[in-house]
Amino acid sequence: MSLAKGRARDALMAFAEDPGFGARPLNENTVVPTDVDALIVPQTGYLQIIDVEVLNDLLPSTSALYVNIHPGDNLLKGQVLARVSGGVTDDTKRALADAFTFGEHRTHEQDTEFGLRVLAETALRALSPGINDPGTAIHAISDLKDVLWQYASEVRHPADDASSRVFVAFPTESELVEAAFAAIARDSAGTIEVATSLRAALLDLAACDNGRLATAALGMADLGIEYAEQANLLPREREILHKTKSTAAPSSTAESREPTS
Repeated sequence: MSLAKGRARDALMAFAEDPGFGARPLNENTVVPTDVDALIVPQTGYLQIIDVEVLNDLLPSTSALYVNIHPGDNLLKGQVLARVSGGVTDDTKRALADAFTFGEHRTHEQDTEFGLRVLAETALRALSPGINDPGTAIHAISDLKDVLWQYASEVRHPADDASSRVFVAFPTESELVEAAFAAIARDSAGTIEVATSLRAALLDLAACDNGRLATAALGMADLGIEYAEQANLLPREREILHKTKSTAAPSSTAESREPTS
């Protein structure tokens, strides 16, 4: 296993085992109070770590913290980092902000999309006109499929511990699939052997037990077709792409399967 694939897998497995790393999910079901104060980004850089345990220790019992960003985001000093309820003091706000680690580079520990993007960049470099190495791109697609399949198969514990007063908008399955495959779908559209490998990989993922990831994979497979329709493919090549089936499920169900949540 390559180092890049191993790091991507390890980051996804850690996230699968403990989604949110101790924080509760911030999503459309979260009720955010209207009376909140802003925490300010203390320095420009990539958000690397959110220390949820420290944040919970610092928050007064009547307060909660709402973080609408996640590790991997690049932020500027002075932007809004998070919002806190309960009317906390300025000293507490500064201490809370210090529980977020920033740096010049993205890291793997909590940044679940980073490893996927590193693998995707291998495929993108291979597809560049100066290199033109479809085999390497196909291998990278296989690696991405493998790590996302392992992630989808992992038994996860709900990140909704009522004792935590920290809410974080960690990546969704749709965002993970986009990080892995969106740029490849765009850049491989004119290379039939890569485009078919990508479509087969996405249809494989659409057979997984994670309904949200399966739905995202099907959507990405459709996007690949849209890109291919605009690419310089021969009519016969377009026909081959449309007929591409999953290698992980019977061809009669690979594309028609309705993912379950």
